Amino acid sequence: MTKSGIVYESDGETKAKKVVFSRYYRLWLGDTVVTDANKNDILGDGGKAKCDPKTQTLTLNNPVIPHTDDEDIDEVIFSDGIDLTIRGSYHMTKAEYGYGFRCPDGNLTLNGDLTIWGHTAAAYLQDEFFVRGGRVKIGKDNPDNGYALSAKNFVFSSKMRYFRSDGALSSEFGFNIKEPLVFKTPKDPYVVLTIYDTNGRPARLIEIVNPAMPSFLGDVDDNGEVEIRDATWIQRQIAEMDLPFEFDNKRADVDVDGQITVMD
Repeated sequence: MTKSGIVYESDGETKAKKVVFSRYYRLWLGDTVVTDANKNDILGDGGKAKCDPKTQTLTLNNPVIPHTDDEDIDEVIFSDGIDLTIRGSYHMTKAEYGYGFRCPDGNLTLNGDLTIWGHTAAAYLQDEFFVRGGRVKIGKDNPDNGYALSAKNFVFSSKMRYFRSDGALSSEFGFNIKEPLVFKTPKDPYVVLTIYDTNGRPARLIEIVNPAMPSFLGDVDDNGEVEIRDATWIQRQIAEMDLPFEFDNKRADVDVDGQITVMD
């Protein structure tokens, strides 16, 4: 606490020996706000969640974002006033909050292997929603009520491999889907405002696939399955270690960013 410009310990009497001021970035994971002090290890788990404030990029490596009992927190990830990019790998396994992601002001870009889930909606933002690459799945507990994701405008990049929504999507301006992306479900949708099925109802299941992306993505050793040993082969390739087969970069570029990194 402070009194007349002097900083004291919590007892209000002892003068603080050390004071550290840390800028925060209007980004929260659960009840943890991102600051200069924790940006390289937001959750104290060895850096499974990191943020680069300069590029406004949140990089996830399958962190566990703790649930909080704070009634004022109704989203797993919350950003306000920034254009946030989320990359890496992260999978919400159940809807612990009303929203998996909420952004009252700013765009959201996803690029990685990501699953977002919520009670009220998987994600809600008032600006634009981009999927630049990788595989993205979203959903809500009750797909019959409301929207899984709502945004002013949706943009799906041609580098995206797969997108699935378990619940209707709503857009103020529409859906911008780049070639060679195609709708797998529903058939013949109206790509304006809300996506409807052929019966004229808001589609509860929506899939957008990229037929140009290899179906064997992630199967590095070409045995027909994607498993933990494939991750080991990628690590060995990055470390320039010998492999018992010819390495295929297309198979290993799981997040489809054009590079083979630990994120793959």
